[in-house]
Amino acid sequence: MKGLSVLILSLSLWHGACAQGTLAAPAASNRTTAWHDGGFHVDLAGVLGRSDIVLGRTNVDAGEALPLGNGRLGVAVWAAEGLTAQLNRADTLPERLSPGQVVIPGLAAMTQAKDFTGRLDLYNGEIREQGGGMHAAVYVQPGTDTLVVDVTGANAGVQQTAKLMLWAPRVPKALTKGTVGLLSQAWVDDQEPESSGRHFGSLSAITALGRDVSVRVADPLTVVVSFRPYADGHFRILVGAPHFDGGQDAYAEAQRALVEAATDAHRTWWHSYWSRAGLMKIESTDGSGEYMENLRAIYLFAAAAEKGVEYPGSQAGVADMLSSARDVHRWAPSAFWHWNLRMMVAANLGAGVEDLNAPYFNLYLENLPAIESWTKTYMKGRPGACVPETMRFNGKGIEYESSWKPISIGRDCDADFKPYYNSRTLSTGAEVSLWIWQQYLATGDRRFLTENYPVMASSARFLLAYQKPGDDGLLHTSPSNAHETQWDVTDPTTDNAAAKALYPVVIQAARLLGRDPVLMHQLEAALPKVPPFPRVPEKGPRTLMPVSADADRHDVIAESYLPRATIHNAENIGLEPVWPYDLIGDDSPMFELAKRTYEHRPYVGVADWSFDPVQAARLGLGDEVRSMLLKVTESSQHSINGFANWDKQYGEFYIEQVGVLADALQEALVQDYDGLIRLAPATPSGWNFDGSVYVRGKTRVDVQVREGRVTTAVIEAGTMQFIRIRNPWPGEAFDVVSGRTMAKIVSGATSPVITFRGMAGTRYLLRRREDPVADKSFVPVTGVQAATAKRLGKVQIGLFSSNLLPGVDVHGHDVRGLLVTLGASITEGAGSTPGTNRSWPSVLAARLADEGSNIAVLNEGISGNRLLVDGAGPSALSRFDRDVLGQPGVRWVIFSDDPINDVGSTHPPPTADALIAGIERLIARAHEKNIQFFCSTLTPYEGANYWTASGEAVREQVNAFLRRGKNGCDAVIDQDTATHDPVHPTRYLPLYDSGDHLHPNDAGHRAIANDIDLRVFRQRTE
Repeated sequence: MKGLSVLILSLSLWHGACAQGTLAAPAASNRTTAWHDGGFHVDLAGVLGRSDIVLGRTNVDAGEALPLGNGRLGVAVWAAEGLTAQLNRADTLPERLSPGQVVIPGLAAMTQAKDFTGRLDLYNGEIREQGGGMHAAVYVQPGTDTLVVDVTGANAGVQQTAKLMLWAPRVPKALTKGTVGLLSQAWVDDQEPESSGRHFGSLSAITALGRDVSVRVADPLTVVVSFRPYADGHFRILVGAPHFDGGQDAYAEAQRALVEAATDAHRTWWHSYWSRAGLMKIESTDGSGEYMENLRAIYLFAAAAEKGVEYPGSQAGVADMLSSARDVHRWAPSAFWHWNLRMMVAANLGAGVEDLNAPYFNLYLENLPAIESWTKTYMKGRPGACVPETMRFNGKGIEYESSWKPISIGRDCDADFKPYYNSRTLSTGAEVSLWIWQQYLATGDRRFLTENYPVMASSARFLLAYQKPGDDGLLHTSPSNAHETQWDVTDPTTDNAAAKALYPVVIQAARLLGRDPVLMHQLEAALPKVPPFPRVPEKGPRTLMPVSADADRHDVIAESYLPRATIHNAENIGLEPVWPYDLIGDDSPMFELAKRTYEHRPYVGVADWSFDPVQAARLGLGDEVRSMLLKVTESSQHSINGFANWDKQYGEFYIEQVGVLADALQEALVQDYDGLIRLAPATPSGWNFDGSVYVRGKTRVDVQVREGRVTTAVIEAGTMQFIRIRNPWPGEAFDVVSGRTMAKIVSGATSPVITFRGMAGTRYLLRRREDPVADKSFVPVTGVQAATAKRLGKVQIGLFSSNLLPGVDVHGHDVRGLLVTLGASITEGAGSTPGTNRSWPSVLAARLADEGSNIAVLNEGISGNRLLVDGAGPSALSRFDRDVLGQPGVRWVIFSDDPINDVGSTHPPPTADALIAGIERLIARAHEKNIQFFCSTLTPYEGANYWTASGEAVREQVNAFLRRGKNGCDAVIDQDTATHDPVHPTRYLPLYDSGDHLHPNDAGHRAIANDIDLRVFRQRTE
């Protein structure tokens, strides 16, 4: 491209964590260290401030909400109608109903001010916003489940209101008493299959601290508090949402919740949390490392905010307690998916916040009797626990999808149920048991192990009972699922991995606790009879190969011993032995086999929960860690709060992607899966690290890495134990020095692995002889608080002031004006190669640059967006003022693919006339502002999952309208003709199809861009 005069602004890599507003550079020197005076020094506030979520403009959409919480009450906050916050709890089962939303209209004077700014301050656990002379701090009190909105700078003479509301079909009791208004609702879990009969409910209450406070019931779903600010312009709104199941006095509970705590109590709580969490700072030349650092910090914040109490706050990888979607749930809200919890358990362990896992373990321990009963009833009388992969909160193997049309019911751990995703997934109990063991190893908490050992033993008893002796003398499982990928196959890799990993740890736990000698003997006898992992060729027909094929180095681990079975999900089952089962490490004879399995895995970063980056780290593939983290992030992180959005139609945030990311970064920096500490085993090239990771025995490992080399290494022993560590400088001599006395514990070690006795509470420095720390300058790990939003390819954290990169002035003399591309996933770039700027707006920008047009291009595509109806963000009609008319210097707009989503995902779908009318409204609004409006025909989509013949008819009618004269468009870009197959015009030309039949590939995007006649931009010269 010629110079920088043409910008594709939403697809550029940007990291704005530093106040200077330039791309971050890696650490300037490896001649510094954070080790000083016997300790490793980290400026917690400075490091965490780098990851603050910054709002340069108002986050008006629910999909832009920022999270808050105290582990029991989760909150989503955004600026609709002034300021809106949704309250969420994990104990409003079975439907996880929200206690309500609070709306404060008077804060529009702040959020709609031209000088508005805001941030989520991670270190202090609060949202701070300002604008129009007003300031607001929003936070959740730690001791009571209370949301506080503290405002200064308000007009003391203007009455304020705050509305607490629910929505149909909710039927709360609305009550006012004194200056408190509340909404309460109670119910019994007795409507779904296998209901618990338990009583649940929701309660929310509101009051204000100000002058002349009054409260009224506005309607059966709403209470409103009215007041005037104090004379100095200050007021405070308290919104409580405590536990409630209908058995308590609602008003008494509300009063307790609305007790005002010290204004800094929440800060003290968060500071304590961060002081024990292992933080991480990453620097890179392109800003990608910083972006990953930011997402990990956001994960750790969210994990604490939505911890849960009896059960986990997340149930299907969804950030349920941080939702802004009212009572909408894509997945059965009464059930938990273990596959979508595992990454969070691992991430919490590595970050040293293992207490966040308590609700996870309680879910299975509390329900063990119910699980065993379910197993005996539905798994043909077998003993033990077949832990359902998708399990209702009361231990039943039921997935009840009430929001689906028609309603769907799945049964797990049911021998007679039809073949289904998890009907015979047998390995979940083994994995839960392994996480119990890992939690014990991390904490040394014998009481925890004693309490949870029954889950381990019961899971082992069931797996033993299901295994059947074969003629080959081995024990086989069949029929059994290879998780959700293959159904009812023989000896799936997940089962074999489960047995190989579970039996030894149950033996160890039983021996340690003096339990179950008969079970120990049975497991010892069974362990050698577990089949080896199935092998198939890395390429070609999927036929079974013997273990001896490893020698030829062309085999990979298959899903099961029926490798040609139908595939039902995009899971890389062959890599499960690497992680989470910890069976193949870097000293395993199967290590090269595992690396081949990774290289030839069938699914490359295809889901937000993809474990590719974690497994790459375990395999020592640092650059793959980077590549997969970036790929999955760019394809999944659709929300400016850092969360993914798996299914935009439902509007829920997903936390599972940042959970995987957090664990992958920890595994890249430090590993100890077999008790041997490895430093920087998979740090990506070009990324410099300063970080702390927790390993076994409550031990913290502090590491600094510069240019791929460990420069500082500190072991902070948590218990008295023997510490084994791999030499981070192979072949070089190093000492182990006690930070307490500076005495040498180990002198001049050169062996690949060294062992020393660690004393609890002692820090040990690994001092390299050729590069002693004493010769380095002391610089603590610190940072500068984020000043702007951050961007990675087409995704971002926070909001830029106008969606433009800092420093761009579209009114400058070199820029003729701004072109906005408005549309859905095709406009956003779906189907093109992530991170390569090959979307059609990117290619168009390059063409304009080559021509010297001096036109800036702003991509406002949102995957899943629609023209008429809100869904994945506000509809095009709703956001046109903000995203087009409100952009400085805009002169042209290209409207593209939104109507396809209207046809495919709106029920009932709109008519062609309705869509045409919507387009005409956009045209008229553009013309009112003297902006040229370029229409685009709708691309073909037959073969996509929501294609119908009736939808095709609507598409063709809309295209016919756009192609005729007098349609109001200033130009028509015929994306349909540019991409369809002339022989089958309702489909993409195969050369242009990304494979999902809905989005074009790189070539298809290029065809769209190249079909645009650039002369249309020269028709306007004013």
